[in-house]
Amino acid sequence: MAAVDWPPLDPDRLEALGLPLIGRNVQVWNRIASTNDAALQAARTPANAGLVVLAEEQSAGRGQRGRVWLAPPRASILMSVVLFPPESLSAPAALVSLTAVAVARALEQFVPGPLGIKWPNDIYADGRKVGGILVERAALGNSAEAVGTVIGIGLNVHAAPPDSDDLRATALDTLAGHRLDRTDLVCAVLTELDAWYRLSSEKGLSGLLSEWRKRACLVGETIRVDTTEGTLTGTLISIDPLDGITLRTDSGLPLSLAPTDIKQLRGQS
Repeated sequence: MAAVDWPPLDPDRLEALGLPLIGRNVQVWNRIASTNDAALQAARTPANAGLVVLAEEQSAGRGQRGRVWLAPPRASILMSVVLFPPESLSAPAALVSLTAVAVARALEQFVPGPLGIKWPNDIYADGRKVGGILVERAALGNSAEAVGTVIGIGLNVHAAPPDSDDLRATALDTLAGHRLDRTDLVCAVLTELDAWYRLSSEKGLSGLLSEWRKRACLVGETIRVDTTEGTLTGTLISIDPLDGITLRTDSGLPLSLAPTDIKQLRGQS
């Protein structure tokens, strides 16, 4: 199906959600350089907490490690959320984990599940990447006010990125077997994100981390780990988004690595 046939997002339906925090103010752009960049500007003002910025197309979208995120117009969900998190959620790893759980739970309403989370920031379905998350903190600048954090979410809905360097990338439409409504997907993601953000802010992270571990990819598999000191191979025994991984190396001994030691996890298959 040609891109011109893909329907636009429906701002009225998004604003009608009426969520307590996330999505109480929604901007939908036809074309923008980067939703994260627009949200980072807004994140210098606490009154913008909960703002959601969406775009039908980006000209300078980005992912982890400086990767470019490009997609045909109206093919994807390109979304950024402005938050001023409490101390318990201030670490980027906590917000990435929260967002991954919320997105996975939302998408499981539309495609066969369960969905997987590949540490630290990728969403997988049926062994293929369907999206990613990028958390960035606004620059303080000359303001004495608190600055917020932006959660960027990119999901392949009608098509995978044409220039993807990940041959396993796929689209949610392909998994569902029919064309999905992007506005429905955004509504589901915002609803889950708002609920998990408020729950984790009030009750702590134990419930969130339990949901995350259920969906963790690669546990029990032979993997390669790119670390700050080089590359290791072994069997992934366990993984925690905040504490790191335990790997059984080729010598048979367990080895624990903190998140700060890890650059990337890769399956061997």
